[in-house]
Amino acid sequence: MGLFDRVRSIFSDADERQGSDPEDLLDISSAAFTMKDIGYELIPKAALCFHAPDGFETTLDELQSIVDATGEEKTEVREDSHGFRWLIVEDTAAEGLATALQFSAETFLTKGAEDELLAAVFGFEKDHSAYLIYSFERGRFYPFVPEGTEDRDMQTEFKIQGVLREEIPIEDDESEWYPLWPDRPGKHPWE
Repeated sequence: MGLFDRVRSIFSDADERQGSDPEDLLDISSAAFTMKDIGYELIPKAALCFHAPDGFETTLDELQSIVDATGEEKTEVREDSHGFRWLIVEDTAAEGLATALQFSAETFLTKGAEDELLAAVFGFEKDHSAYLIYSFERGRFYPFVPEGTEDRDMQTEFKIQGVLREEIPIEDDESEWYPLWPDRPGKHPWE
């Protein structure tokens, strides 16, 4: 089993999806205010991690055009070294980021490609980066605070979990908090 197959099985086994709903991504707007209260500023980029099925390129082009035309958001599609695709959205407002990713995820559902959705990633900065990752398999958010490319700050992750528990659907099973490591320290998972 290759790396892509492993991560895909973690995030997107269709038989085990537990009520994921792209509408959940809109909850990030209120979570951003709470994150600000504990000292974290929103990173003006967010990303949807996915695998593009064959013949999906036209849909991706159309999706980018629609998102780019609807407001302040700007989009970019990248492929990382592991073969994952990232739809990266840039906007200074949490609402804009959440709406663009929610619309994009809904497009996957409409096209019958929901199994290809892995995660949505929203970033925050304080003295280090922290992320709220939405697992489409689990239908829940979880915090991820990398320290370098192999360690994580679990204490801060538990603090974020506790602070956001009442605002967004939070994954209570910490064994499901899969890291999306950046390639290098100081980079974001989508870079």
